[in-house]
Amino acid sequence: MAIGPSTSYLAALRTARHYIPGQPAVVLPHVGDRPAGAPPILAEASLGIDAPILFSLYPNCGANRLRPVVRALMTWFEIRWVPTVAPNPHRRFLSTVEAPVFAYGDFPGIRRALDDAYGRSVALLDFGCWTEIHDHLSTEMLAGLAPCKVVALYRDPRDYIVSLYHWFIDPLHEERFRLLRSQSKEEALLSMFEGFATKTPAGDSIYQVPPLAQVARDFVALREHAHVLPVSFEEARLDPRALYRRMIAWLGFDDVAFKGIPDDSLDRLTALGSFSAQSGGAYKEGQSDSFHRSAQGVTGLRKGIVGDWRNHFSPKVAVRARELIGRELIELGYEKTLEW
Repeated sequence: MAIGPSTSYLAALRTARHYIPGQPAVVLPHVGDRPAGAPPILAEASLGIDAPILFSLYPNCGANRLRPVVRALMTWFEIRWVPTVAPNPHRRFLSTVEAPVFAYGDFPGIRRALDDAYGRSVALLDFGCWTEIHDHLSTEMLAGLAPCKVVALYRDPRDYIVSLYHWFIDPLHEERFRLLRSQSKEEALLSMFEGFATKTPAGDSIYQVPPLAQVARDFVALREHAHVLPVSFEEARLDPRALYRRMIAWLGFDDVAFKGIPDDSLDRLTALGSFSAQSGGAYKEGQSDSFHRSAQGVTGLRKGIVGDWRNHFSPKVAVRARELIGRELIELGYEKTLEW
């Protein structure tokens, strides 16, 4: 069995290698299978983690399924977390906003300001650090973050919009989204397909819902950038070990000296993202459309299943969704044809 230095020592070596140019390759004493009395073998340390890491957790795409596992993995590999504060550039636009609900595209400056603020925050991340952002980040914005490594969460856009609808009509958000609560489910989903924005009850912020077609295009475009790893809610739900093995390899963690993670340990970490772990056993997966607080006190735990859109799309809603995102669903692998 190889014996290596602590990962705090590895972190110090990563910093030295990054900030002292021209130094020789780092070598570490490797104590393994060798004849008795033989000196330790000097082995070059593969330290990995050669870029900052961003986990882009798109809202209503199952962030609670990924977040606890990601945090546990980053702790395992001793990657330092750096918080990212959500910017609020809305106030300067609000003086011209009178209606509580308005078109998504009325204030494109808000989206650009958010992307710019988030982009500047991520650009300041040191290598070997990680952060997460839970917001509607555009793929165009993520594309400009190289060499930062971006792990981007997405899901079937139909399930995304159904989850978002139920979040809107939850009693916790009654004042903010009163208009949607006054509509039928069919009317509300159709209006959400087109996108909209709404002021918060306090009047100090604006919540924007991108058009469904834009969301689907953004999900498709995630695959076009080498520094972005798209990960789906469906894989996190149905085959978590394969997903996290792929993520670990893509991030370069497989090459980190002395810090491999065996399957049994990985399975224990991925179990942290299960519905039962998130609900603390209080709720059964697939049982309720209502949002609940997770065991960690986060409001955002609802149903935890794949394909729930079939329980909520009327024929009229399905036809409109097919018109808007039918091709993108095929590109994403959720459908093989337009006949669904």
